[in-house]
Amino acid sequence: GFVFNDYELSDCYDDAYKKALELKESEGYTFIHPFDDENVIAGQGTIALEILNDLDNIDAIVVPIGGGGLISGIAYTAKQIRPSVKVYGVQVAGAPSMYNSVKDGKIECLDSVQTIADGIAVKQPGENTYTLVSEYVDEIALVTDDEVSSAILALIEKQKMIAEGAG
Repeated sequence: GFVFNDYELSDCYDDAYKKALELKESEGYTFIHPFDDENVIAGQGTIALEILNDLDNIDAIVVPIGGGGLISGIAYTAKQIRPSVKVYGVQVAGAPSMYNSVKDGKIECLDSVQTIADGIAVKQPGENTYTLVSEYVDEIALVTDDEVSSAILALIEKQKMIAEGAG
């Protein structure tokens, strides 16, 4: 971790989440969950609106999964507007919290996460997101860090685009 304004910040989402809840209690801060909040999920759904408005012949939308907020909003919205569109999630094998939870039919918490895709390194999906993903996402695929690295390199070489591993 590193220190910012006397608070040590973590490299792991779950540690940062716990610290945010501590600060909420000790300092009286307002806490808005970054992925398991209904308004956050609804906001993420606007991405599906843009995709469906811009593309007529779309068969599928592929979305990275960490805690599940992004894919929940996209999947719910896409299925309401165009139910035939498939929504596929992608999660890294080193942090398969949603994949495992959906596969086993209940929310599960990982002991640890290990991935270069730090934006989706989440140990446990949210309650709202787990429910929405279970109902509206067609399939979740796992990818390795090597596959993520290869995709980042391909984007650099072919598109001249720098992407974070979660993207």
